[in-house]
Amino acid sequence: MFSNKPPKQAKGDLRSVWLTKRMMSDGVRSTRPSSLLGVPGAVLERAKRPAMICLDRVTRRVRPVLAGMLGRGLLLQAARFAAVGVVNNLVDFCVFLFAITYLTSSLTAANTTSWLVSVTGSYVMNSFITFAVESGRQLNLGAFMRFVSSAIFGLIANTTALLIAVNVLLVPILVGKVLAIGVSFAVNFSLARFVVFRQRRPQVGDVA
Repeated sequence: MFSNKPPKQAKGDLRSVWLTKRMMSDGVRSTRPSSLLGVPGAVLERAKRPAMICLDRVTRRVRPVLAGMLGRGLLLQAARFAAVGVVNNLVDFCVFLFAITYLTSSLTAANTTSWLVSVTGSYVMNSFITFAVESGRQLNLGAFMRFVSSAIFGLIANTTALLIAVNVLLVPILVGKVLAIGVSFAVNFSLARFVVFRQRRPQVGDVA
């Protein structure tokens, strides 16, 4: 009796056929995006080059800045600046209590007096402790006025952040106050580090 069933293929032949189909499907899949877009792969590669070059340039410029900032002990300066801020807040509170108790009954006058004493103390301590290298441990009127201006700007940033957090983001008041303190700290430290106490340029009379 003759059988109409096709002859069975060997396992080796089936495996080779499967591998051939897999390789063909992989080849089609790899060329599918460029064929669908109608753009050759080489053109796509050339289009990516400007973005990669721009990213590489930005990375090369930012990397030395970050390395220099960390090399100057930026984190240590921030910690010292925060410690000075804590001390000055205590001074502000104590002077306010003294003024409102013994000097005046006006809240505005007492608060302004305590704020001025606190800002002055903060400038002196930051000049001699936090930014001793940048200031050369020297006090001058110009730097003091810049420091007062930065403190006022930090107060504005604090109030603005608090209003946005509470009225726009609808967070609780205490959470908004914490966020505002963080914003004002970042603003005050940045202005103090890069505006008020800029890196001193070496003078002719400086000792090497």
